[in-house]
Amino acid sequence: MFSGDTIVDPSAWSSSALSISWISSINKLRREYCQGKLYWLLIFGGYRTYRFLPLFWQEFYPRYDIPTPENILCLMQDLAVKRFGENYNIKTGVVRFPHPHILRDGLRGIPVERLRDPHIRFFQTLNPGHLKGDKLVCFTEITEENLTRAGRRMWFYRTNSVDKIPNSSLKIPASK
Repeated sequence: MFSGDTIVDPSAWSSSALSISWISSINKLRREYCQGKLYWLLIFGGYRTYRFLPLFWQEFYPRYDIPTPENILCLMQDLAVKRFGENYNIKTGVVRFPHPHILRDGLRGIPVERLRDPHIRFFQTLNPGHLKGDKLVCFTEITEENLTRAGRRMWFYRTNSVDKIPNSSLKIPASK
């Protein structure tokens, strides 16, 4: 699975609609189409979305407290090179697009108090160009066993459509 930029209407920012719909969608895909392991390659340009990894997944990479295992690093790099070509820097793990999508004022940057979180501090260290639209390549395995408590709540949330979720004015771009 791959996902990139996610755009959410401001009225839905405090809602769990995105989390519920995304995790239930990938769970459905895992159940219906996957014969083996299912991995999620994703890119983050902002610390807010990077925080979804430690919130919902026990094991993900890169992370501040555990080095990326060599086999995972090779797989991440191979997938990123195939997907992003020369826009991907294999040494830094960052994608720099020729015409990047830059977060608008008010959403760019990381408030100083948020840097107390080691995950956010790590994101800033790995992706110092996030203010200019650089994207950090990340990776996790989609399994029930890999979910945190919060991830399990989203995974098992009983809904069949985004329309049933409060504040469902979010826009979910199609992933490939």
